[in-house]
Amino acid sequence: MENVLVSISVLAGAVTVCEVLRRIAKELLWPWRGRSKGNLSRSPHSEPPNLEVVVELFSTLQLCICTHELRLLGSSGLLGLIPALTLTYLATLIHVSTFGSATCNPVSCLEHYLCGQSNGQIAAAKVLAQLAAASVARQLMELVWALDMSDLHWYHHQRQYKCTSTLNTTAENGLVTEFTCAFTLRAALFRFHLLKQRHKIHVVAALITFLVFA
Repeated sequence: MENVLVSISVLAGAVTVCEVLRRIAKELLWPWRGRSKGNLSRSPHSEPPNLEVVVELFSTLQLCICTHELRLLGSSGLLGLIPALTLTYLATLIHVSTFGSATCNPVSCLEHYLCGQSNGQIAAAKVLAQLAAASVARQLMELVWALDMSDLHWYHHQRQYKCTSTLNTTAENGLVTEFTCAFTLRAALFRFHLLKQRHKIHVVAALITFLVFA
């Protein structure tokens, strides 16, 4: 139980710190947000381009840190099926609720560019921010694991942070599985794009939880 509580604390800490960083960035880079004068609004699409890139950076950092810790916890077998799926649902719900305009996905940045929703410079800057955040997240997690706050972290530290595939299949089958899941998720998002945001986040979280279970 101690291992699980430590991992959940790491997740909560990552979300809290990244949310604080996002709020600070908005205060510094978008000080007029929330005003109703003129054409100003608090729509995500009205964010300044530099703020969009910064939000992408911190949101991807949050996602990668949580993914590293969840992968470690999931591969340990300490959670049963129901607790694991519940944690997946809650983590996804929190991510979708806090990411704002961030996609945390290079393919989504490419899609926005090809659909004319973003210019090439902003799309490229977002992808670079995502790659930088992924690299930083890996280094940060190694520092966290090195603190040996739980037996699970200590064991992972002793194994030199060696990762093993959780798919337990060939690369070809893994590619097909990932593509199928990604296509299903994208199709569902397109189908429910007219839903209000407060309803959509639960649909996304439930769908991702189902895909993890499947």
